[in-house]
Amino acid sequence: MNPFKSIKDPLVISLLLGSIWTKTAFMMSIPFLAIYLAKHTALSGIAIGFVISAAPVMACASSFFSGYLADVLGRTIIMRVALWASSATFFGFFAAAYLPKGSAAQTIAFLILNGIVGMTSSMFGPSAQALIIDRCPDENRAFVLRLRYMLMNAGAMIGGLAGGIGGSVGGQWVFLASATLYFGYALMLGRLFRVYNVTWVRPARTAGAPLAKLTEAVRVIAGDGAFRRLLVSGILFSAAYMQIDTNVARLISTEFEGGTRIVGYLLSLNAFLVVVLIPTVEPLVRKFSNARLMLVGSVIFSAGFLPMQLMGFSLPALVLMIVLISVGEVIIGPLQNVAIDVLAPVHLRGSYFGASSFRFVGEAFGPVGGAFVIQSYGFLSVFHAMAVLAICAGLLAVTAMSVPARVQQPLAA
Repeated sequence: MNPFKSIKDPLVISLLLGSIWTKTAFMMSIPFLAIYLAKHTALSGIAIGFVISAAPVMACASSFFSGYLADVLGRTIIMRVALWASSATFFGFFAAAYLPKGSAAQTIAFLILNGIVGMTSSMFGPSAQALIIDRCPDENRAFVLRLRYMLMNAGAMIGGLAGGIGGSVGGQWVFLASATLYFGYALMLGRLFRVYNVTWVRPARTAGAPLAKLTEAVRVIAGDGAFRRLLVSGILFSAAYMQIDTNVARLISTEFEGGTRIVGYLLSLNAFLVVVLIPTVEPLVRKFSNARLMLVGSVIFSAGFLPMQLMGFSLPALVLMIVLISVGEVIIGPLQNVAIDVLAPVHLRGSYFGASSFRFVGEAFGPVGGAFVIQSYGFLSVFHAMAVLAICAGLLAVTAMSVPARVQQPLAA
């Protein structure tokens, strides 16, 4: 049976398509923030790294609690609050761009606003994933998670192109475009929830499970050894991948003429390859275990950083790097979410997906750590570090995925 035809829930289809919308809005602006700050402020590379790190730091600080609230209050209210807050934040970015350039006020404004972006992202993403899984039969979940990942990359491709062109031409106007997209989707999602009669019923109650207390959620997740290994793996992968969006992007913008557009093209190439490759590899991933697939994906992902050593910091090397990383990402990215779904008890699904956002620790320290490595040892050394991190992350994930699938039985309150 064609797996695409197995998705019949109209709300699930709407949420999957909405992944394109929200990812486009995000990718138009945030990946280019480091370039914008480098061009329009007097901040050093390490200082820019701290500003960029504000988003993942806040994502880490709020992710678990946001996921828990999605379990207790319901997915829909958390999703709508996150979208409205995202729209307001990007309007704030647009306003901050008109503050005196290089001033302390502008720097602090961007720092705070980027932190709020991290918080709203950690609210919306886990809640949306949990709501989609809530409404999918068990046999479709792995495919739906891979499909969502593909559609998010379609949005990343569109947003990367728009941000690369808009950042070169209009600068701060991409913030306004992102704010408008979030505003429109907030309105549309509210309408969808009314049309499909999605109420504020708590998912734990609808699943027939007890309503978990916050202390219980913390105890269960903290005591889950497989989940801890998966989480550390995600942190290492994030630290490696974040270099592309920050330090590598900054190097490209300064070393190449028209560097901002090149960054946009490379990000869009990454997203395009993911969109094309996920349906292509779908028949293959069904034939192998998750652990074996993760090992293969990690090796390919790590190999993506070798072209810089062999070909130097050149456009052909950058393109080959993106191609190999994209192939690895196609395997690794969806598998991380599939593994979380396998590990999570039904009444703590939102909490598990929320806690998985602690992988943003890698995004928080990745830009600063990468900038330090570049400043201390030269820019090529950061690619060595990325390769080592990817291999270590893959080995940890393999051990986590070797745990047998758990019976989805709620724990006693």
